[in-house]
Amino acid sequence: MDDGRHAGAACDLADIVIAAQARFAECRSGALMLNGQTLRRTGALELNFNGSRDPANWRAAAAHNALLRPWDLHRSYDWRSRRFDDVLPDAVRRLISGSGG
Repeated sequence: MDDGRHAGAACDLADIVIAAQARFAECRSGALMLNGQTLRRTGALELNFNGSRDPANWRAAAAHNALLRPWDLHRSYDWRSRRFDDVLPDAVRRLISGSGG
């Protein structure tokens, strides 16, 4: 989704919303939100739905799921607050860790 203004409506309609311009990290509806901040921290994501619409059965693999390498630290830097923040939204963190949505 190119226009972040539509992210809220997309959350109400979809199970997953990929909106790089969205200003929020989680959907109130429970849909999985992947915004620009999340994607910057994780890099590319491989989503495996395991043939299910239930997020508890979904899994994800992230290109950068640990910021332990010095060349990856920039992914956690928030230019607005001028601080490092490597916290992922809970739903994304659970998918990557393998415990479901």
